[in-house]
Amino acid sequence: MPKRYLCPQCGQNRTHFYLVKKLAQEVRKDPSTGKITWAADEWEEVWAGDTLFLEVKCADCGYLANEKAFT
Repeated sequence: MPKRYLCPQCGQNRTHFYLVKKLAQEVRKDPSTGKITWAADEWEEVWAGDTLFLEVKCADCGYLANEKAFT
């Protein structure tokens, strides 16, 4: 079911937003230097349980928060 948004910061925007998905890449680092010694070729979406981790950014004022703040 579609969700209606309202920016909690500016309180006026109901139409123009950016949906921000988080991506993660597995890496291995040298414990002495901190240099990355191996990095996975693939980037994976970050999930919170069974839901995609999603943030929303207001295109009017730039406020960025979890999707729940906008619904």
